[in-house]
Amino acid sequence: MVTSSDGNGAPMYPVSLEVGSEVTLDIAKVCTRIKCEFIGMSLQHYIIIKIVNPDIHTKIQRSLAPETSVTIRCLQDGIVYAFVSTVISTLNAPDKLIFITYPSSVMEKAVRQQLRVRCNLPAKVNLDGEIYNGVVIDISRKGCLFTFSKSRSLRREALIAKCSHSLEEIGLQLQLPGVVADLAIKCLKRNLRPDDIAIGVEFRDMADEDTILLHEYLLNVDALPKHYNFTLAVMRHAVWMRRLRAFLDGATDVSTGEFSSSHECGLGRWLYSEGMKTYSYLEGMTELENAHNQLHNLANDLVLKSRLGPFSTDEKGFYLLQIDNISLRLTDLLTNLERQAATGVE
Repeated sequence: MVTSSDGNGAPMYPVSLEVGSEVTLDIAKVCTRIKCEFIGMSLQHYIIIKIVNPDIHTKIQRSLAPETSVTIRCLQDGIVYAFVSTVISTLNAPDKLIFITYPSSVMEKAVRQQLRVRCNLPAKVNLDGEIYNGVVIDISRKGCLFTFSKSRSLRREALIAKCSHSLEEIGLQLQLPGVVADLAIKCLKRNLRPDDIAIGVEFRDMADEDTILLHEYLLNVDALPKHYNFTLAVMRHAVWMRRLRAFLDGATDVSTGEFSSSHECGLGRWLYSEGMKTYSYLEGMTELENAHNQLHNLANDLVLKSRLGPFSTDEKGFYLLQIDNISLRLTDLLTNLERQAATGVE
């Protein structure tokens, strides 16, 4: 996914797009980001895109006069590619197509970087069965740097030797602000810093609920891009689905409030406290809200029926099939919404 050159500075392939890939179109002086589809190109001559919604094409057709400046953006593997072009011509049949000039340059911006942030989080590590207190001084979604408490009576040389010869797997207990219980994370030792008496670790095994708490913290300290909220919403929804099935299988530690109310689940709390306000401009947010409400209506019916007594396997299966179908649609919507938000690059 790189910009190649023909030797004279002109890009041969600005982005490795497949036919049907989603791109967005910004028209100069028109404050609307338009969802489009990549149709094809003639190398070094022009690119063809199609406006997905024909009604929008009708509204903006006058703004697509030849030589109008436009900006094209697309998201590929966590990188936003953008280039400025000009309209050559438009075609109304058989599809609403726009022919634009081949770009002279392409800009790239990574939106999924593993940003490390400085912090001061109390933590403990388990080295071969022995617990050591300390502090995590930087952290990312993938790992962190742990420093040992200076009050530790163990001599510096002995501690460094202990770290050097300990097993590669390390248990980490991490305290996050506002979170009552410590996060328990299995890690791999990646490096040792003798000067700081610190070890760098990579997170390898974490409960879904703990992963959500960690990522919420990283979002709050701007270590993840804001559009990552949609990925986090997918994770919250997956936990909700698992808890619903656990309840139906007889689990007693599950509250039914998160099933009956679309405002009480993890996804709903984000959606109605921040999501709808921040991303109301994205195409698909209303559909997301509707799918979420449908899901809770079905789950609530299922919970109420389960309280009335046993019901047939076929009836239960019927409900779960509908819930699974809506769940898949909801996940697809969240994924597409993140792609839209990422393309805009907050």
